[in-house]
Amino acid sequence: MVADPGLGKALVQKVQWSYAYKKDPRLMVFPTGWSRVWAGSLTWYAHWSEVPSKTPDHKSRANTNDMKLQLWCHLDLGAQFWKDSYNLDTSLHRGRLDAYTSHRCN
Repeated sequence: MVADPGLGKALVQKVQWSYAYKKDPRLMVFPTGWSRVWAGSLTWYAHWSEVPSKTPDHKSRANTNDMKLQLWCHLDLGAQFWKDSYNLDTSLHRGRLDAYTSHRCN
């Protein structure tokens, strides 16, 4: 049996694409109130599992290791306390969590 870090609660309210920068679409991930409380590293896989399933279109563009690492970076740095959404950039390819955290998730 595997423990459910989200305790059966949604961690991602919604996911939507932003095309403000046409050559660099961003995936905006909006956390739930529950997610703002339960954002420790034990929940990161649960957070990520909701993102591709809630992405409205271009799921393959969203479901990449770099997008996952950007989300985890936001959670690691405590962005849930001050950001309305986590903006994941499709053009970033740092490949390692520490590379994202050293650049503050950008």
